Amino acid sequence: MRILSLFLLALSSSAWAAPQFCSRPDGKAEQLICSDPELQARDKSLTAVYAAARQKAKPAQQKLLAAEQKGWWRGIRDCWKADDLQACVASGYELRTVELQTSWKLVPAHEPLHFRCADGADISVTYFVTQPSSLIAIRKNEQSLMRSAPAASGARYVGRNESFWEHQGEVRLTWGNQAPETTCVKQ
Repeated sequence: MRILSLFLLALSSSAWAAPQFCSRPDGKAEQLICSDPELQARDKSLTAVYAAARQKAKPAQQKLLAAEQKGWWRGIRDCWKADDLQACVASGYELRTVELQTSWKLVPAHEPLHFRCADGADISVTYFVTQPSSLIAIRKNEQSLMRSAPAASGARYVGRNESFWEHQGEVRLTWGNQAPETTCVKQ
């Protein structure tokens, strides 16, 4: 029985194993994932990250984690509405993987850095070793997950409605939808 269990575990984690839903893909997002090896690899990676998060979660947290995962999957299925289906699905997998890795501390993190902003607010920033690199910023008891974004120079991170751009010792921070930019310095 143990040998059979080990065989099934090896089979389920093999590189060629497609996501379970590929046996009967329902919807454009699933069809795309099942036909795209890169997206299948992202699905496999996210499945492993999700399993690691579930292992760290307490029973009550597992229910919330499962509900969040279902909500994320509904978002992926809604990518059929996007102008670029492939980009929407790939970005969705990337964001969810980074969310789980950072919120459940599944990857190394640097010590938090602290900044004082011109608007009087303090900000705490923790960088995580994810792909792409990411950070969690905390400002006035609000938290934002941001992923690295292209910048002409310096290091720039973007969240849902926030941005953090560190350039030549100064930080330019935008916090909130259409909020004005403020500058911050390291404490």
